Amino acid sequence: MTNEQIEIIGYLASAITVISFLMKNVIQLRIVNLTACLMFIFYGVTIGSWPVVIVNSVVAAVNIYFILKYKIQNKAPLKIAALNKERKA
Repeated sequence: MTNEQIEIIGYLASAITVISFLMKNVIQLRIVNLTACLMFIFYGVTIGSWPVVIVNSVVAAVNIYFILKYKIQNKAPLKIAALNKERKA
């Protein structure tokens, strides 16, 4: 993988992070943010930046915790589209 490709992954991860915070649905936010964290972890490992790896690993774990907590509390598979209906009720 070239340095340019690695940088593109970093920029994409940054863009996805910003996009995640524009979402109204918290579960969608966490799933999209988790995706960005995983990309940042790959990016951090690739460039040898352990602070990037560590902070994104922690944020990824927090996202996973809350996604699983939601799934357990609602005793149903995650259906992102259905969540908006629940919030309106």
